[in-house]
Amino acid sequence: MKLKSPTYPGRPRQILAWLLLLLGVASVPLALRVTIDNRIEKWVEPQGISAQRYQDFRRDFGTDEFVLAAYTGAEIFTEPSLDVQLDALENLEALAGVQRVSGLPAVYRDFFGLEDVEAFQEEVFSTPFYKNFLLSEDGKTAGLLVETTAAETATGRRDLVERVNAAAAPLRDYGFTVHMAGPPLLNAALDEGSQREAQRLFPLAVLLSSLLLWALFRSLPATTTALASAGLSVLLTFGLMGLCHRSLNMVSSVLPPLLWVIALSNSIHIIRRYQVHCGRMESAADALRTALAETVFPCVLASLTTAAGFLSLTAATMAPIRELGILAAAGILLSLACNLTVCPLLLSLLPRTSAKASAGPSFDGLGNVLLRWRKAIIMAALALGILFAATLRFLPVDSNPLTFFAEDATVVRDYEFIATNLTGHYTLETVI
Repeated sequence: MKLKSPTYPGRPRQILAWLLLLLGVASVPLALRVTIDNRIEKWVEPQGISAQRYQDFRRDFGTDEFVLAAYTGAEIFTEPSLDVQLDALENLEALAGVQRVSGLPAVYRDFFGLEDVEAFQEEVFSTPFYKNFLLSEDGKTAGLLVETTAAETATGRRDLVERVNAAAAPLRDYGFTVHMAGPPLLNAALDEGSQREAQRLFPLAVLLSSLLLWALFRSLPATTTALASAGLSVLLTFGLMGLCHRSLNMVSSVLPPLLWVIALSNSIHIIRRYQVHCGRMESAADALRTALAETVFPCVLASLTTAAGFLSLTAATMAPIRELGILAAAGILLSLACNLTVCPLLLSLLPRTSAKASAGPSFDGLGNVLLRWRKAIIMAALALGILFAATLRFLPVDSNPLTFFAEDATVVRDYEFIATNLTGHYTLETVI
């Protein structure tokens, strides 16, 4: 018996679909507000004892942020060279957000009155305080320690780093090679790296999934429907982030491609079943209703279990990991709503999938092989699982943020140069 129904099955579902589409349009300006922020404050529990101790330290002793500029490659103790170093020093001192600048040109200006270079050089080499801090052991590398205020935003930190780099231009113009390290510079590099990875991975995921969807569906309307539903899911999630003033970081920068892939999974099931039934039924509405009847429960079950898995990350002690779990779970539930409402709406509005398109590739042969060898496959999977589980204890744990970068990255080479030729990367402060 053939049931009579409108093209789109269910008016409440249709209303919800149009509502989600309107929310998608409204989410665009909110999604554009989402930034990337890897400040150290983002990695600790805001209400935890560690964060409170850090805030108490900054309240009592001031900020502990700095940029260390190490320069080498030209003579340091000559009048022309010291004049250039003094220009860079004064440029840095004039910057907004800079509290104090320490370095050889400051000593030369404040204690030697810019006179008697030989006496100044003798004093620097004979004073242990300057060695391996403002001057290397061999006297070929010098450093300017720029103490800065803590930037309130990621944009403010990047602007400060750019101004510090620009202020050191006299050193580069003279012939010095300048290497920089410090928390603001490292955080800015992490922000840039996170953004670069997000911009690289998401388009790649979209491109590859589009090609695979076309190979599966052999239909432009079907492929467009799946891509639109997944795109709306990601857009709504980022709109929610913008509304809640949340930012991305090194961990959550994987969220866009992650949500994209998960959002596609349910729409693939719905569209594929719709294509199959379109080849068997005269009515597209009947085909769509039947496809939904067969896929709603599996889609809901898959989405809820996946969202629950991500919500388990809220048990983590690090705030970015907890935030990733919450955002991923919210995005999965939003993608479920889009796939069960917007996806059928688009299928009802776009041209019906042709019989040729509904044929698509067949995986029956692979399925038969898997069924025939199911016991061997299960045993092999268990054996490999036990083997790899035993090797987990050899997995190293490293808190060095430089490992997020390639070995030849500028920030890594600068840090290594400063550690090898001048001084360490951080100060050690103990509050008693």
